[in-house]
Amino acid sequence: MALGAAILQSVAPDAIRGRLMGVYNLHITGFMASFNLVNATLADVGALTAALILGAGEVSFVFVVAFSFICIPLRQLYLRGVPAT
Repeated sequence: MALGAAILQSVAPDAIRGRLMGVYNLHITGFMASFNLVNATLADVGALTAALILGAGEVSFVFVVAFSFICIPLRQLYLRGVPAT
């Protein structure tokens, strides 16, 4: 988080640096609070075990990797554009 804040401060113009950091902090802390709520909800569910959660994460990761082989990389979209159907 410190590195992200430092990068934003170094590239932001002086006139908007404070407002940019305010929005950045609100955005980051909002995501952290949301994911803490999700984690607490998952912890309260008794049927979820560590093996089930890790297995679901592994299956999701394999799905994303397999899907990435099918999709066109974004760099190619910038060069070629979206093909017409």
